[in-house]
Amino acid sequence: MICKMAIISEKHTLNSLEYAERGGELLSTQFVFGTPKEIYKYFQFIQVLNDRAVNKSIHAIISLNPKDDLSKLNTQDLIDIGDQYLIKQGFDNNQSATYIHRDKEHLHLHIIANRINLEGKCTSSSHNYAKNIEFSKQMEEKYQLIYTNRKVKGVDFVKDNARANIIREKIHKSLTKSNSIEQFCAEMKYQQVLVLIGRGISFIDSSGAKFKGSEIGREYSLLGIQKMLDNETSKVYQEDTAVIKVEAPTVETENSQIVSIPSFNLKQFKNKDDDDDDSRFKKKKNGLSR
Repeated sequence: MICKMAIISEKHTLNSLEYAERGGELLSTQFVFGTPKEIYKYFQFIQVLNDRAVNKSIHAIISLNPKDDLSKLNTQDLIDIGDQYLIKQGFDNNQSATYIHRDKEHLHLHIIANRINLEGKCTSSSHNYAKNIEFSKQMEEKYQLIYTNRKVKGVDFVKDNARANIIREKIHKSLTKSNSIEQFCAEMKYQQVLVLIGRGISFIDSSGAKFKGSEIGREYSLLGIQKMLDNETSKVYQEDTAVIKVEAPTVETENSQIVSIPSFNLKQFKNKDDDDDDSRFKKKKNGLSR
């Protein structure tokens, strides 16, 4: 078992909830109910009690080993694992929603929780990495799951080069359809990849594997993505504003001499009516029109 936690901003909370539901099903909730949008509104009702915390939610992923015998776990066991995780991380007095994903080679849970508890206090996320490791070992022992060596490179079944390559391809596909970072995030979300932006940029695929942009490639940092977006936007702008030119035709004179008529730029061509329209517009804009 491997557990991971990301502290997310308010604007990413709804995205996380919708992503978790779209790829799976709602397993359990705590102090909330309904659709992702309804759960998000419940979060907001409590979050207004604390205006000091900047990132007010967390998105945790609990992944089982692909080789685990799932017949050992029933639905209530999975609910209990999610509840025990919240208690371990200190979120037992907080709103939360737990979703289950079964569509990949390994079963995994998505837990989105409000960091602001019912008393208006921000729940600390310090030492969450150490708590994740300890929790994983406890669950492996309790439910007789396969032990996962988290310190040996390559054993982590959540993250591998194949998944990174798939995300890289989706990044390039999304870039060609986007002219802003917001549109890029929406395109990636459509391709089942959640984008998290803070000091840097990270990507979470539908299996729960999380990659920093720099792990996919040096050019996929937040700054690198923005540069590629700027290049794509510039390319589209140049195509849209391309000057249409008319080739210079030739005509025959009475003396059978070939005469070339000068080419002209359609954007530079204006007739008198256009000039009159421009003049009237400028007068109206300056308040001179009667």
